[in-house]
This record gives sequence, structure tokens and C-alpha cells, in this order.
Amino acid sequence: MAGSRSRYAPSSARRPPRVASASSSKSSTNTTPTAGDLPLPEERVATARLGAAHGVRGELALISLSGETAHLLNIGDVQLRSPQGAVRAARVSGVRQNGGKAIIRLDGVETREAARALTGWEGWGARQEATPLQEDEYYLADLCGVEVFQQDRPVGVVVGVLPGGPSDLLEIRAEDGDRFFVPFMARFVPIVEVAARRIELEPGYDWGTGR
Repeated sequence: MAGSRSRYAPSSARRPPRVASASSSKSSTNTTPTAGDLPLPEERVATARLGAAHGVRGELALISLSGETAHLLNIGDVQLRSPQGAVRAARVSGVRQNGGKAIIRLDGVETREAARALTGWEGWGARQEATPLQEDEYYLADLCGVEVFQQDRPVGVVVGVLPGGPSDLLEIRAEDGDRFFVPFMARFVPIVEVAARRIELEPGYDWGTGR
């Protein structure tokens, strides 16, 4: 199944607990990648998105990608990434609450017009400044680029995560270039090894049909 990934996916994905028993094969030591053989997850994670300009002095609404806002009040310098892939460093001069919403001010952004030019950009901060992970929850930055296997056979690589109904959806680019989606649930994805950059699909899951 082809499709484009969500441009503004949340900064973390939660994998609901297993809802049906399913067997899984044990990875062979000859085929399992190790953390030392693969690049480490990047040290920055997407924590927020810049919203609409606020006022006339260059401030912007700061929209949490995790749904929580407390950690945004202590956000440090960030790396901004545009929807088109442009990247720029930004120094945060202040974050404040306004009616339950977070408002951010960036050095060098002094006018409403300058702020509007940044609307839609994502703020990537230091990993320790992100919302703490709960059990079976993963940062999207850690999932993207992870290799996907099924019974030790390479299937593809995770290229995105879309918010779904009962669970998020992993977008996987298959070995032949096609893309398909897998519900990020323990019954379909029983093994997630972020450090080893490896995800294992349920052996009985037909990723060609989504069943």
C-alpha cells in the first residue's frame, strides 16, 4: 500500500499492549544487527511545532507534539526543520504560558512577518528535554530508519509514523521500493529493539494485504 507519511507526526509513538497471543521467532545471532554496527539514534528529537504568529513582536504559538506542555517551558536552543526539509539553528529567548498555551520567542525574530515565515516548522531539541517516555513508547526519531524483519528475513525500513485510531501506523518502505503500513501494536510488531535498529513483524502477519 502506497502513501505519504504525516508531515506533523507526534514526537513519540506508543505501542498498545498485545491484545492477542502470537508466537515470534527468536532472532539468530548471525543475522541480528548490533548497536555497534549501526548508526545511533540522533541526539535531537522533535518536541514541538511552531504555530501561528502571536502578537506583533515575533512571538509564536508553540504546539507540543506529544500533547504535553510542561516540558516546553524549559526548552533550550533548538534546531528548526521546515516541512520542506530546510534546517536552521535557533536560540530561544523565552517561553511563557498564555491561557494554557505555550508562547515562544526566538532571537532574531522581531516582527509578526518574520514569525509567520516560521509557522509550521518543527522544533527539535535535546533528547533530555523531550517528554519522558512511558512503557512501550518510543521517540519517532528512533523509529525512523529502523530495519524491519519477519522471521529474520529483511522486509524494509521504517520511513514514517502516522497517527491512527487504536494505534499509530508504521510506514515501511519495502525492499522493492513499495510502501505499506503496519499497526504499531504488539500483536503485529512483537519485537522492537531501538538500540539494535531492528523491528520484527509477527510471523503470521501478511504485510502485503495488511492482515
